[in-house]
Amino acid sequence: MRAYCCNNCVELYTGHTLAENAANDIHRIVDNLKNVKIYKYSEVAKRFNIKSYDFEHYIAPSEYGCTIYDPKKGRWLLFYNETKSEESIRFTLAHELGHIILKHTNDNEFNEREANCFARNILYRLPINDFYSLIDYIRNM
Repeated sequence: MRAYCCNNCVELYTGHTLAENAANDIHRIVDNLKNVKIYKYSEVAKRFNIKSYDFEHYIAPSEYGCTIYDPKKGRWLLFYNETKSEESIRFTLAHELGHIILKHTNDNEFNEREANCFARNILYRLPINDFYSLIDYIRNM
């Protein structure tokens, strides 16, 4: 699982010009993905004429965020709770991006752990030489 997540992070890095700290770029990365539409919880609540609190607590599967694949349009819908701390929002976006990049279409413990692994790798990346050394180490475990 770790090597798979690391490899997908490397592929994402090569497709984007990232700042030294990807945590600062996660909003830009998600916004620039062509097959992803991103919504704040409050935007969805407003569209359906419900309170943000009700959407967060009774409709959304998580108080932080979620991702849904729309097969009719061939795109991902990413939802996040903008009332959380900026650190939580960055991790949520990276986690949900993990579900998208790793092509998760169902919710289970393995996919959640894999998305967490992806988020850690994208937000707290190692310098590229250390990154490849880590991948070699993991492969030889």
